[in-house]
Amino acid sequence: MDKEITFRFVRSANYHIVVANGAWGGMTPRGELKFDLFFEHVELPEAISYLSTPDGLGPEVSRTPAVTPITREALIAVVMTTENAENLGRWLLEKVGQQRKKEAGEPETKGS
Repeated sequence: MDKEITFRFVRSANYHIVVANGAWGGMTPRGELKFDLFFEHVELPEAISYLSTPDGLGPEVSRTPAVTPITREALIAVVMTTENAENLGRWLLEKVGQQRKKEAGEPETKGS
């Protein structure tokens, strides 16, 4: 006989959303996967100078610093077993596949 199991989803008091557009990591000495989720962006410059023209603001003439580096701001570290990593990878690929089909106008399938 099949037994029904219900999962209840609750958010902890520390729950928050992390916006990440990249990841960096590898295997730990204990064989677990550890990766940092990061937000890659360009920092605002300290100062920018423009020429003044009779019509208003003219072209940019200088910037401090002259070259603004790309920052990878590590937001959170995740450690999981390889089995959990495989399950997460399959789940992510499934969700991406569903979105691609939706974007292509294919009908949705039940149970997704």
